[in-house]
Amino acid sequence: MPIDILKYNHKLLSKPNIIFCGRKSNNPELIGLGNPFSHKPNSNAVFIVDFLEESLASYRSWLWKIIKAYRTNKLATLDIWEMVYLNRVLHLAKLIKENKVNGLMCFCININNYKYNKKKEMKCHTQILYGACIWLNKQSFPNKS
Repeated sequence: MPIDILKYNHKLLSKPNIIFCGRKSNNPELIGLGNPFSHKPNSNAVFIVDFLEESLASYRSWLWKIIKAYRTNKLATLDIWEMVYLNRVLHLAKLIKENKVNGLMCFCININNYKYNKKKEMKCHTQILYGACIWLNKQSFPNKS
Protein backbone atom coordinates (compact mmCIF):
# COMPACT_ATOMS: atom_id res chain seq x y z
CA MET A 1 0.00 0.00 0.00
CA PRO A 2 1.58 3.31 -1.04
CA ILE A 3 1.72 6.30 1.27
CA ASP A 4 2.65 9.96 0.80
CA ILE A 5 5.81 11.19 2.44
CA LEU A 6 5.35 14.90 2.89
CA LYS A 7 7.70 17.77 3.57
CA TYR A 8 6.68 19.62 6.73
CA ASN A 9 3.75 22.02 6.36
CA HIS A 10 2.10 23.29 9.55
CA LYS A 11 -1.28 23.32 7.79
CA LEU A 12 -1.12 19.54 7.48
CA LEU A 13 -0.70 19.04 11.25
CA SER A 14 -4.46 19.28 11.78
CA LYS A 15 -5.22 16.45 9.34
CA PRO A 16 -5.91 13.24 11.30
CA ASN A 17 -4.56 10.98 8.55
CA ILE A 18 -1.15 12.70 8.42
CA ILE A 19 1.40 11.57 11.02
CA PHE A 20 4.20 13.93 12.04
CA CYS A 21 7.53 12.11 12.10
CA GLY A 22 9.78 14.93 13.30
CA ARG A 23 11.77 15.00 16.53
CA LYS A 24 10.05 17.46 18.82
CA SER A 25 6.85 19.37 18.84
CA ASN A 26 4.91 21.54 21.25
CA ASN A 27 1.74 19.73 20.23
CA PRO A 28 1.20 16.74 22.59
CA GLU A 29 -1.15 15.11 20.08
CA LEU A 30 1.68 14.52 17.60
CA ILE A 31 3.26 11.15 18.20
CA GLY A 32 6.79 12.32 17.27
CA LEU A 33 8.79 9.70 15.43
CA GLY A 34 11.91 11.66 14.61
CA ASN A 35 15.26 10.14 13.75
CA PRO A 36 17.46 10.26 16.89
CA PHE A 37 20.51 10.44 14.58
CA SER A 38 21.41 13.60 12.67
CA HIS A 39 24.30 14.86 10.60
CA LYS A 40 23.45 18.47 11.47
CA PRO A 41 25.55 19.72 14.43
CA ASN A 42 22.88 22.11 15.76
CA SER A 43 20.19 19.45 15.76
CA ASN A 44 18.24 18.36 18.83
CA ALA A 45 18.96 14.73 17.93
CA VAL A 46 20.15 12.28 20.57
CA PHE A 47 23.18 11.30 18.44
CA ILE A 48 25.21 13.43 16.01
CA VAL A 49 26.92 11.65 13.12
CA ASP A 50 28.98 12.90 10.17
CA PHE A 51 26.79 12.37 7.11
CA LEU A 52 23.15 11.92 6.10
CA GLU A 53 23.87 8.39 4.88
CA GLU A 54 25.33 7.54 8.30
CA SER A 55 22.28 9.02 9.98
CA LEU A 56 19.94 6.83 7.93
CA ALA A 57 22.05 3.68 8.32
CA SER A 58 22.30 4.26 12.09
CA TYR A 59 18.55 4.82 12.28
CA ARG A 60 17.83 1.60 10.39
CA SER A 61 20.15 -0.40 12.70
CA TRP A 62 18.75 1.19 15.85
CA LEU A 63 15.12 0.76 14.76
CA TRP A 64 15.79 -2.92 14.06
CA LYS A 65 17.44 -3.22 17.50
CA ILE A 66 14.34 -1.95 19.31
CA ILE A 67 12.00 -4.05 17.16
CA LYS A 68 14.16 -7.12 17.83
CA ALA A 69 14.00 -6.42 21.59
CA TYR A 70 10.20 -6.33 21.24
CA ARG A 71 10.06 -9.55 19.20
CA THR A 72 12.29 -11.46 21.61
CA ASN A 73 10.73 -10.11 24.84
CA LYS A 74 13.94 -8.33 25.82
CA LEU A 75 12.38 -4.94 26.44
CA ALA A 76 14.41 -4.53 29.64
CA THR A 77 17.46 -3.99 27.42
CA LEU A 78 15.96 -0.75 26.09
CA ASP A 79 16.23 2.71 27.62
CA ILE A 80 12.96 4.39 28.59
CA TRP A 81 13.05 6.78 25.61
CA GLU A 82 13.56 3.78 23.31
CA MET A 83 10.48 2.10 24.81
CA VAL A 84 8.47 5.26 24.19
CA TYR A 85 9.67 5.34 20.60
CA LEU A 86 8.91 1.64 20.12
CA ASN A 87 5.36 2.14 21.39
CA ARG A 88 4.96 4.99 18.91
CA VAL A 89 6.19 2.76 16.08
CA LEU A 90 3.78 -0.01 17.07
CA HIS A 91 0.94 2.52 17.23
CA LEU A 92 1.86 3.85 13.79
CA ALA A 93 2.01 0.31 12.37
CA LYS A 94 -1.48 -0.33 13.73
CA LEU A 95 -2.81 2.90 12.19
CA ILE A 96 -1.26 1.98 8.84
CA LYS A 97 -2.75 -1.51 9.01
CA GLU A 98 -6.17 0.00 9.68
CA ASN A 99 -5.74 2.36 6.67
CA LYS A 100 -5.92 5.41 8.94
CA VAL A 101 -2.71 7.00 7.59
CA ASN A 102 -2.37 8.67 4.20
CA GLY A 103 0.90 10.44 4.81
CA LEU A 104 4.00 10.67 6.96
CA MET A 105 5.37 14.18 7.41
CA CYS A 106 8.98 15.10 8.09
CA PHE A 107 11.29 17.98 7.18
CA CYS A 108 13.12 16.24 4.32
CA ILE A 109 11.27 15.26 1.17
CA ASN A 110 8.02 14.98 -0.78
CA ILE A 111 7.21 11.63 -2.40
CA ASN A 112 3.66 10.93 -3.53
CA ASN A 113 2.46 7.32 -3.54
CA TYR A 114 5.65 6.03 -1.95
CA LYS A 115 6.10 2.26 -2.04
CA TYR A 116 8.79 0.90 0.26
CA ASN A 117 11.70 -0.75 -1.52
CA LYS A 118 14.72 -1.48 0.66
CA LYS A 119 16.93 -1.66 -2.43
CA LYS A 120 16.27 1.96 -3.40
CA GLU A 121 18.30 4.83 -1.97
CA MET A 122 16.78 6.29 1.18
CA LYS A 123 16.66 10.05 1.57
CA CYS A 124 14.60 10.31 4.76
CA HIS A 125 14.08 8.21 7.89
CA THR A 126 10.33 8.13 7.19
CA GLN A 127 11.01 5.77 4.30
CA ILE A 128 12.75 3.38 6.72
CA LEU A 129 10.04 3.87 9.36
CA TYR A 130 7.30 3.09 6.86
CA GLY A 131 9.15 -0.05 5.75
CA ALA A 132 9.42 -1.19 9.37
CA CYS A 133 5.68 -0.69 9.86
CA ILE A 134 4.90 -2.70 6.73
CA TRP A 135 7.18 -5.48 7.99
CA LEU A 136 5.62 -5.42 11.47
CA ASN A 137 2.15 -5.69 10.00
CA LYS A 138 3.18 -8.69 7.88
CA GLN A 139 4.55 -10.32 11.05
CA SER A 140 1.41 -9.41 13.07
CA PHE A 141 3.61 -8.12 15.92
CA PRO A 142 1.57 -4.97 16.68
CA ASN A 143 -1.35 -7.21 17.65
CA LYS A 144 0.48 -7.98 20.90
CA SER A 145 -0.11 -4.51 22.29
